[in-house]
Amino acid sequence: MKHVNKGDRLTISTRREFLRQVVTVGAWSFFGVKGIPKIVGANPLVYPPRARIPNPYVSDEGKPLLVTVLGTDIRQMLRAGFERLGGLHKLINDNQDVLIKPNLNGVDIYPAISSAEAIAALAQEVAERTTGTVRVGDTGFHSRDDVYAHIDLEGALTGTGAEAAYFTDTYNVRRSSWSDSKPDYLVYTDVYDAPIIVNFACMKRHYLAHMSMALKNNVGAVAGSDATESRAYLHGLSGNSFLEEVAEVAGLINPELTVVDARSVLVGNGPFSDMPDAQILHGLNFLIISGDMMAVDLYCSVLLQGYDRDFSSSQIMPTLNRAHELGLGVRELSDVEFAETYTCVENLEDGTMPLQFELHQNHPNPFNSSTQICFRIHDKNSVALYIYDALGRKISTVMNREMAPGQYSVEFHGNSVPSGLYFYQLRVGPHLLTKKMTLLR
Repeated sequence: MKHVNKGDRLTISTRREFLRQVVTVGAWSFFGVKGIPKIVGANPLVYPPRARIPNPYVSDEGKPLLVTVLGTDIRQMLRAGFERLGGLHKLINDNQDVLIKPNLNGVDIYPAISSAEAIAALAQEVAERTTGTVRVGDTGFHSRDDVYAHIDLEGALTGTGAEAAYFTDTYNVRRSSWSDSKPDYLVYTDVYDAPIIVNFACMKRHYLAHMSMALKNNVGAVAGSDATESRAYLHGLSGNSFLEEVAEVAGLINPELTVVDARSVLVGNGPFSDMPDAQILHGLNFLIISGDMMAVDLYCSVLLQGYDRDFSSSQIMPTLNRAHELGLGVRELSDVEFAETYTCVENLEDGTMPLQFELHQNHPNPFNSSTQICFRIHDKNSVALYIYDALGRKISTVMNREMAPGQYSVEFHGNSVPSGLYFYQLRVGPHLLTKKMTLLR
């Protein structure tokens, strides 16, 4: 691994990046401004957090869009999701280079990683948008080469128009407000220099971070603990200090777009397969897409609570609070514009989705005091109905019991909660459907 003095190779593209950072981040104190690389004694150049392109996927009111896609064919799901978001052309220029950062932490004992099928589908969607170079790369718990070989990344990318990225060189990156006792993070140059980063995460529990999705997935962009003190510093922390530092790392990378592959989810504990109660649930059939990392993690925390009774969104609040302080996204789901809660991208031969239940919009909506939530189940199954607030906190379990096939209507009383946006979530067996509703007094 080599630490790079970025000033030694000022090409046209890096000059543009240099100027972009001067404008968007500000100037470094040596010049009366901050954000320009500095040299301290014999130390290497130190760079500010990567400057991202502003999120183009927002509503007319300026709220970030979040798309959830329900389906079974990953390529069709990605295509439908990007179309509903407004199209990749809003983010990626015709000849722009793009880095896709999947979750490729390890093999065997680290089972919940991005699949070759999903990576190839995303890579092809992106490559069809640009004539620039599309690269796919990550580093994690196990050797990068071993993980790439384990999923045959090179083979999966054949014919997609993308190529594997083998991260080696790093830049020293830090925030100017950090204390001198805190080390620089060694961010891979391929990541820092990427004009566009697509953050491609999985949905899983984590024994330290509690939840590993949009924000946590950025950790793979810094050099691993086996090579430097960079990631070792993060993993040497515990409790709230670790949780807040996850946000700090995410704020150094600042990806432009996040896609969470929630077709399966690791629950119980994680990320290792031998952790207590670790279990992968398959066939859940979700994708979540947004240009706002916090919107993604807030919404995913609602989903994860439906799958894992031991998880609570309150566990990740230190991460979310620090991320919001760093300007990484919205604070509440009430600040998010949901672009069609679910998009059906393919049907079975009988014209139905592969879910044996239906969840209808509550009535009335908005409501004052009480509202009716209607649903239909097609088979005898365990059924639960949960209510969450805009911070992703579960505020009520309306029902949780085994039910026979049929149409049902359940009344929710909001007398004990304030006005605002809420989510109601129906779980039938291992599957979830979630919709939003508004309480007005």
